[in-house]
Amino acid sequence: MTGRIVVCLASAVVCALIALMLFAIPALALIAALLGLWFPLNARARKRRMERQQMREELPVLLDRLASSIQAGQSMSAAFVDAAFTPAGRLTPVLSAAAADVRATADVPRAVSAAADMLNDPMADRAFLTVRVVADIAGSSAPALLHASAAQLRSDLSAQAEVDAKRAWVRASAGVAVSAPWITVAVMTLHASAADSYRSRTGAYVLLAAGALCALGYLGMRLIGRLPTSPRVMRP
Repeated sequence: MTGRIVVCLASAVVCALIALMLFAIPALALIAALLGLWFPLNARARKRRMERQQMREELPVLLDRLASSIQAGQSMSAAFVDAAFTPAGRLTPVLSAAAADVRATADVPRAVSAAADMLNDPMADRAFLTVRVVADIAGSSAPALLHASAAQLRSDLSAQAEVDAKRAWVRASAGVAVSAPWITVAVMTLHASAADSYRSRTGAYVLLAAGALCALGYLGMRLIGRLPTSPRVMRP
C-alpha cells in the first residue's frame, strides 16, 4: 500500500514539474499533478483486468484437462491434483493450494469451493461449480459435463471479447473528448497574452473549472459504457 502511494505521488510530482517547465502556469501544473496521481491507479486497474482475463481463458483448459484425466481412468481427486501441478499461468497458485487441501482431506468439493473464493470471479465460480458437481456425482457422464462446461465458457469468453471491443470505442471517444480542449489550451499558451491570462486568478479558476467538468464528463462516459457485473454463484 505504501509503495503504491509513493508511486502515485512521484508520478504527480513529475507530471507537475513537466507542465510547469513547459507552460509556467500553476493551474496547469496542478491539473497535471492530479493526472499524475491517476495514471498509476489506471495502469494498475488495467493490469488487474488483463490478469483476470488471462485467468478466465485458462478455465476451459482446466476443465478439458480434468475431463481427459477422468476418461483415462483417474479419480477426480487424482485428476485435480495432477491438473494443479501442470503449468496453468494465473491459476497455478490457487490450484496448488486446492491440491494441497485435496491431498490432505480428499475433499474435492471443499477444495474447489475454497479456490473459487480465492479467485472471487463469476466465471471461475461456474467452472469450479461444475467440478464440484462432477466430484459429487462421479458418474460416467462426468467427462461430457466437463467438456460441455468448457465449451460454454469459451463461447462466453468470445462474446465478452466482442463486447469489450465495442466498449473500447466508448473509452477512446471519452479520451479524445477530454484531451481535445487541453490541446487547444496548450496551443493558446504559445501566445504570451493568452499565457498571461491563464496565470491570473480568473484564468486559474477557468482552467480548474474546465478540468473538473472534463473529469466529470470522462467518468460519465465510462459509467455509460460500463456493463453490469454478473453475480457470483458460489458464495463463501
